[in-house]
Amino acid sequence: MNLIYRLPIFVRWILLPFASFFTVLLVNAFGKLAAKIFVFLSTPGGLSENFFEFLFLPGVSGFCGVYIAMAFAPKKKSFVGYTVAFLWIALAGALAVFNIMLREWPSVLQSASLIGGCILAIYNPLPEETSQK
Repeated sequence: MNLIYRLPIFVRWILLPFASFFTVLLVNAFGKLAAKIFVFLSTPGGLSENFFEFLFLPGVSGFCGVYIAMAFAPKKKSFVGYTVAFLWIALAGALAVFNIMLREWPSVLQSASLIGGCILAIYNPLPEETSQK
């Protein structure tokens, strides 16, 4: 986080949407890899990859996407958190509507999990920025 706080303010505003988007992608990619390893090493009859793919990872990635956007925001962090969460929730809601029409129920669960992660991130407090001198 100290690296983020050292960036100039205008650079932080420019990088904010890209950081949120790439955070969601990276958390999903590395999470799926970790889930495959976890399932491979676990005992038979334990958690399957479906738990991670459809329930756990979308929520964690939504949380991380909103949280990193709030961390990048130099001012008005709560407003940025609400705005970014609204955008992710709108995207997940639109995808949920299409998946309901296509009767793809596991994908609806992914959208619901992403929405839950975004809502949880809004109410998670950020550590205070410390002034670097």
